[in-house]
Amino acid sequence: MKKRIVYILSTNFAGSHYLSLLLGSNSRALHAGELFHFGRPVGKCNLKEVNLKDSEVFEGIGPHNIEQVYDIIFSRIDARIEVVVNTSKTIRGWAERFLGNESYDRLYIHLFRDPRALVCRWLLNRELKTELRYRWKLLRSWPRLRPFAEWSPMPAVWMCRWLLQNRAITDFIGRHGLPATLVTYRDLAKETEAEVRRLTEWMGLTYEPRQLEYWSREHIGRRKEATSGSRNRRPTTSICAGKPSWRQSGRRIFAAIGW
Repeated sequence: MKKRIVYILSTNFAGSHYLSLLLGSNSRALHAGELFHFGRPVGKCNLKEVNLKDSEVFEGIGPHNIEQVYDIIFSRIDARIEVVVNTSKTIRGWAERFLGNESYDRLYIHLFRDPRALVCRWLLNRELKTELRYRWKLLRSWPRLRPFAEWSPMPAVWMCRWLLQNRAITDFIGRHGLPATLVTYRDLAKETEAEVRRLTEWMGLTYEPRQLEYWSREHIGRRKEATSGSRNRRPTTSICAGKPSWRQSGRRIFAAIGW
């Protein structure tokens, strides 16, 4: 059987790092993080929430050899590892660029989160510069939406972006006939063991209960500050508890715009 690459496709803030850590904690898998950053020009990678852990596995990977990124990674890790989990999330410029690579089997997970939760998350960083950037991204990707992108309330813009991104993922998977499965953030948070078992077996591996204790394993991939925590204890985050706090914090917002 070929080695396998698992692509997690989702919007931002949908829980892709959490899912990757759970799957990558299998003894036959590797949480690699957002590998697409290695293909970006120097100085373009400036994420506040994500750190790259120093590792010889990633040494020397950059735009000049990004097409061989999986060959390089597999050549430097334990030969028993069969699956690399990639949380890059993006289709254009990343997932689509490896469609012709037959050296590995490719599997795709469409991670889906309630848009109201994402609107509340985006509102936490509500600044004029951020809002203008989101409007520009929407306009750049879908020029026909120009009046909407320029003048609609930001929650509506974010909701539209969520819809278009998830539709693009569905279309991408369907257009190319890709082996894919769907998982919701809600199910992942509330039925963690069942979903991790299902996805692990779908990847062709045997489920290991220790995957749920992802913080107890050393990971080499990118990691969110909110989920890195201590390696010796379970992070006390809403991700692990499965508590959708957006239901309380966003109640007035949604009522005001008729949701």
